[in-house]
Amino acid sequence: MEKKLIPEMFVLRSIACLCLVFRNSLNRTFPESSLLGNFFELLLTFGTPAFIFISEMILAHSSRNSVDKQFWSKRIQFILAPYFVFGAFYACMKSVQVWAESREVEVGTLFTFLWRHWLLGDYHGYFILIVFQFYALHKYMKSLDNRYSPQVLLGASLVINVAYLAIFNLVPSPGSAVLHYVWSKAYWIPFPGWAFYFVVAYYCGSRYELFKKLLLKYGGWTWAAVSVTAVVCWIVLQQGWITSVSSKRIDMIFFALSAMFFISYLVMRIGKVSLVFMHISRYSFGIYLLHPMFLAFMFVPLQMFPSLRNNWLTVVVLFLGSIGCSVLMSLILNKTKWGPYMIGKVGASEKGRAQYEKIPNTKKVGIG
Repeated sequence: MEKKLIPEMFVLRSIACLCLVFRNSLNRTFPESSLLGNFFELLLTFGTPAFIFISEMILAHSSRNSVDKQFWSKRIQFILAPYFVFGAFYACMKSVQVWAESREVEVGTLFTFLWRHWLLGDYHGYFILIVFQFYALHKYMKSLDNRYSPQVLLGASLVINVAYLAIFNLVPSPGSAVLHYVWSKAYWIPFPGWAFYFVVAYYCGSRYELFKKLLLKYGGWTWAAVSVTAVVCWIVLQQGWITSVSSKRIDMIFFALSAMFFISYLVMRIGKVSLVFMHISRYSFGIYLLHPMFLAFMFVPLQMFPSLRNNWLTVVVLFLGSIGCSVLMSLILNKTKWGPYMIGKVGASEKGRAQYEKIPNTKKVGIG
């Protein structure tokens, strides 16, 4: 039996992907930024929580009646395998850069980058390790759902999430080199830092019809939620209460979820998913993995032209160029036998677009 897809997730995945690429294009072009620039960049970081939210919501929705027997094999082959492939690839890229700067080839440099990438998720593919934790925890969430009310589980996960992030957001990093590394990067991986997204996504997916009904009815308030939570992020950043510009902030929990609900509400109201979003969604995993490589390759020659140094035209060229090259390489690799194990499978095709466009709008369902 064909599984019914969630149209909103195609748009949300596309926007999340575009935000991540745009943010990295900005960082390449403007390494130093103003307070306003940091705030804009902070809002763009909602992309990583969105990817985690999408993964659990789709899983919760698709496994309500039955569990795919090939669930683990598919995800190990087409998600975890690319994680290791690109972990090794980017370890090599970083090592070559270090060797070029030091003019000395040290094999230990490569092994250091390699084990950090693979075991600690110390590169941009770290979200895959987070998602796999939630794949494993999903069955326990279903058991908890049978024992406790949504209010209890949502409240408990929020407390856990906020308390965990508060330690690393508000407590200064200890002097130890190991603990400093934990405070700067390693705390990103454990699931408590993303627990609330996981539980909210579980309920949105497992009770999708109710979620949709409520969002269509009350979704008009989501614009206010996005505005208010964005203002809160600005105040916290301006006051210096939390100085890091990343998605791993307490205030970003509320902005990210507000933005996800706002985007979902707009898709439901419009009642149609455009081909642009469909295409980006199909290649989003490949874009996520590949775009830093193309940004690095494109940035060097662009700096040879004075008119393209540190301006918005450079951002646009990097943004569009890295997306286009990533899509092209993903497409080419997926035509080969081993390509999907390196870059992941290209997502759902336009053959099902007729299904995606049959999203009932508010007039048809009678919800104002």
